[in-house]
Amino acid sequence: MKQFRKLATVLVAFTLASLAYAQESKVFQDGRYWVEETSGSISSARNLKVLADAGSVKVQGASQPNVTYVIRKRVAAGNEQQARREFERFRVSASNYGETAVIKGQCMNDSGRSRLSVNYEIVAPQSLGLVYTRSGGGSITVNNINGRVDGETGGGDIRVDAINGPVSATSGGGTVEIGTIGRSSR
Repeated sequence: MKQFRKLATVLVAFTLASLAYAQESKVFQDGRYWVEETSGSISSARNLKVLADAGSVKVQGASQPNVTYVIRKRVAAGNEQQARREFERFRVSASNYGETAVIKGQCMNDSGRSRLSVNYEIVAPQSLGLVYTRSGGGSITVNNINGRVDGETGGGDIRVDAINGPVSATSGGGTVEIGTIGRSSR
């Protein structure tokens, strides 16, 4: 009986985890480039944190309950096997930590360099309390969010608009454009 309860608990936990997080990935050729496209959703998020070693990040607020995302890694490679090896050097994960949806992109090779480009397209609940985005190099765009927005990039432009909360934006080598915001900015 105890083993049955343990098994039932594990199955319930697995089912709940799969409902909170669903992801699909596919690899295809686009001209001379190979693309790995990963899409998915994260449920029940009040905050969003995007931590990217590299790549451009776009967050769009919408009237929806979940965070949905499409992450595209693109590389020029001679064949699909070479492309897949490059894709493995940059890992992307998405998960829930309490009330925060976290999307991470990490470079797995020693030098931190890769021949691929990465972009994150995220649609999130407009009602989020916080959107925090950090990219080691790439542009950041955040639109239509009711809460606070913190954006930081090592080298890229930052654009925010239609934000009802406070905004903090820092770029190590790009322009910062702040459109309409509801409260103070810095």
